[in-house]
Amino acid sequence: MIQTGFGRCGSWFAAEAFGVFPDILVVGKGLGGGFPITGIITSEKFNLFDPGDWGSTNGGNPLSCAAALATIKVIEEEGLLENAKKVGTVFMDRMKELARTYEFIGDVRGLGLFLGVEIVEDKNSKTEAPQTAAKIVQKALEKGVIIAKSGIGEVGNVLKIKPPLSMTVSEMEEVLDVLQDCLQEVSEGR
Repeated sequence: MIQTGFGRCGSWFAAEAFGVFPDILVVGKGLGGGFPITGIITSEKFNLFDPGDWGSTNGGNPLSCAAALATIKVIEEEGLLENAKKVGTVFMDRMKELARTYEFIGDVRGLGLFLGVEIVEDKNSKTEAPQTAAKIVQKALEKGVIIAKSGIGEVGNVLKIKPPLSMTVSEMEEVLDVLQDCLQEVSEGR
């Protein structure tokens, strides 16, 4: 739950969205709101440690713990779980519409604000198109929108969109306008 915890998927943990209740969760990143912190959450069955038995590089620092508590408070008070669902739905609806227009969008998937757009040569073959994905990432960056793609270099064809949990619907619509422009430019250059 390092990437999918603390609201990213519109719930505290992605497992909740699927009705799964793991015995062990490893948490970090989103927990500290930028401060380094990690933790392990276990069911009683795996509660094997007494306080002080175990430690980690990023566990237990008082400043990071205070940041984690503040992060949880902000997520709750500002309704960021619901916001992630709402803004993510705006993204999914519009990108699925764009997928009907552009032959090189193979799939649009995601949950909350953990979003991906698969870029392929064409919908029939579903052959990965990492160069096309890289072009879209570069064009978006030139227009002021930071996204990433899976993999490195010639590997990876999924655009990764993971905006802040506080992103508004209007901000997401601006991002989608930029992505639509980038998709159109790439389409014309194919």
